[in-house]
Amino acid sequence: VSRGPVGVATLSHYLAPVLTPLMALMLLRERPSRRTYPAALVGLLGLALLLQPASAAGSGRDALWTAVFGASSAVFYATMVPLGKKLAPHFSALEVQGYHSYVSALLLWLLVPHLHIVWLGLGKLLVASALGGIGAGALFYSGIRLIPSGLASVLTYGEPLVATAVGAAAFHEAVKPIGLLGVAMIVGGGVWLAVEKRESLPRPS
Repeated sequence: VSRGPVGVATLSHYLAPVLTPLMALMLLRERPSRRTYPAALVGLLGLALLLQPASAAGSGRDALWTAVFGASSAVFYATMVPLGKKLAPHFSALEVQGYHSYVSALLLWLLVPHLHIVWLGLGKLLVASALGGIGAGALFYSGIRLIPSGLASVLTYGEPLVATAVGAAAFHEAVKPIGLLGVAMIVGGGVWLAVEKRESLPRPS
């Protein structure tokens, strides 16, 4: 995000729903349904219309590096979903969410410059971590126990929708008409995949 347009960073990160079914096939032998890839691609196109990264400020070189880092993030996310699903029978959702956090916290402590944080700010950080981090993560890992990885990844397109809605409501950020078409494509692709009959899905071998 620090190198280039936010829209490019977000769009390239959300290649994850396209990559997750591939990772699930390799790690879990979980075959994607017929609707998985069409729904993921429709959602990705809708996200592009919503963000319109081509119109964002920044040089082509900055946008390229931003896309490379965003796509790298997508690869890690696409690997995390099937691995979390594979660990689900052996650990609770909180354990799956929490164990890797120790490594992350250590790396942050070692690599990120230390800043002076006032007690009030630390309190807000702890509350946000509990709700947006631990709570949301536990719900996510509880959910992927019950649904295919491809469906879980496509439903993550709801995240930029919520961010856009918050931006419009709290910060009065306008959404262009073509952005509303993107919203419809994201929601439509997710609903189309979610209502697919589960018994018609190929079972993992």
